[in-house]
Amino acid sequence: MRAPLPQKPPKGWIKPLREGLGMPTSYLARVMDVEQSTIKRYEEAEASSAISMKTLQKIADALGCELKYALVPKFPLAQIIEERELQVTEEQMKSVVHTMALEDQAIKEEERTALVADQVKALLNGSRRDLWR
Repeated sequence: MRAPLPQKPPKGWIKPLREGLGMPTSYLARVMDVEQSTIKRYEEAEASSAISMKTLQKIADALGCELKYALVPKFPLAQIIEERELQVTEEQMKSVVHTMALEDQAIKEEERTALVADQVKALLNGSRRDLWR
């Protein structure tokens, strides 16, 4: 089990870190060779998720911090893939079932379920890229 990552504070990480160190914006500005107003803009940009990774790295360095970056899936990847497989299959089956009904060849729900299962197996045996077309 992995340790949960902390949520970004409402004001971002820069300002609370800087204040926790007792570091005034004037000092951080001097270390970074920018204007003091630029530090305030950086803090506001980070709080609103509008800061670049490059700028955030420079600030982390100036604060003596290490920047960690992560994308954490909300659900297990296997679950995301399975849900997408079902979605793709359902989309494909709608067209087939509709055409068959127009041709007076409607299928029963059990047959439809079996067709969906077969299509999911075919997707599983193919490339995962096929799921995202």
